[in-house]
Amino acid sequence: VRNETEISHGAVSHSLAAIEIIEQEKIDLENARITIIGVNKLTADIIKFLQNKGAKLVFLANRTEEKARKMAQPFGIEVYTLDNKATFMQDTDILISATSAPNAIICKSDINPNRPLLAIDLAFPRDIEPDVTEIEGVRLYNLHDVEQKVKDNISIREDEVKKAEALIEEEIIELQDIMERRRRYTAA
Repeated sequence: VRNETEISHGAVSHSLAAIEIIEQEKIDLENARITIIGVNKLTADIIKFLQNKGAKLVFLANRTEEKARKMAQPFGIEVYTLDNKATFMQDTDILISATSAPNAIICKSDINPNRPLLAIDLAFPRDIEPDVTEIEGVRLYNLHDVEQKVKDNISIREDEVKKAEALIEEEIIELQDIMERRRRYTAA
């Protein structure tokens, strides 16, 4: 069923949907400088998935350095505090933010206008101000975009259930035929 249908394809979590968006953008993960903002399970999953996909230049930023270091240590990645965003934003190719901040933490003036940027904002309320897209070369996906990707993928999987059920029925019939032939052979 997994080989002959799309039932297991497509991300159904926010972290995997973010990775899918990055892959759709055709960014070379091995050479891209990726900054993750926020310390939580979602960002830990994203870091793990990115490293599994070959990302080498992954950085973690957070309001408190101690929390960031604790989470970054098992992944072997560098840490920044948000006080240093002017430094880390200058060289960032991909920015993924998922904090519980009450207000946006990345604004238009934080963006390097001379460098393309893919930004994925997984926070509610938003971590990245929408007007960053006024800068040429900046592509921003927000939580709504990511949730829509998850919904679309779930819908595709649901459509594949009928195909999966038909395949299972075919295999059951084939197994019943085999069992019947064996029963006749051993009875003879």
